[in-house]
Amino acid sequence: MRPLHRANASRVPGDFSYLRSEVARRLVDRLEDVRQRDFALALDLGALDGCVGVELGREDSLSGNGGGIGGVRRLVEVGRTGGARDTGPVETMRAPGADEETLPLPFPDASFDLVVSSMALHWVSDLPGTFREVNRVLKPDGAFLVAVPGGQTLPELRSSLLLAEQERDGGVSAHTGPFVDVASLAAPLSVCRAN
Repeated sequence: MRPLHRANASRVPGDFSYLRSEVARRLVDRLEDVRQRDFALALDLGALDGCVGVELGREDSLSGNGGGIGGVRRLVEVGRTGGARDTGPVETMRAPGADEETLPLPFPDASFDLVVSSMALHWVSDLPGTFREVNRVLKPDGAFLVAVPGGQTLPELRSSLLLAEQERDGGVSAHTGPFVDVASLAAPLSVCRAN
């Protein structure tokens, strides 16, 4: 069962897939900057609508080692809710019953070359626990790429919503999801890597 705040966010009217696609494209482009280019088996943690798989399968990969961008040949998606889409040379599979909120992840230790999460980890309640699980399932020389809305994302929208509700209802409630301060991610990530 999905947490209430995430279930509510999925009912927001409008199609925001363009935003998720753009963030996934930028995140996957970072793989071209990584010296190791053969991430044969990857995990998409919080796959949402599968944007990362689509971007990994793009034809404009600089790597000549087969597979998609970064050499990804197989992608395991956790938490994907969307339908089928074209991922080119990348074989995708869904891990049934698993999602980014449920720990421990149902994978053996050191099983993935790459873990990617695009616009999903800001929903997770136990972020340090999730980072420990990512560290556990990553191979020792693996890579972890993550994109989350930062602490100063959409400040005007948040202020406008709070002011309007204060004026109309005499009180306020949360209308936006949590935002992670990027600097605060350093401590949990470094502790997880040290273990």
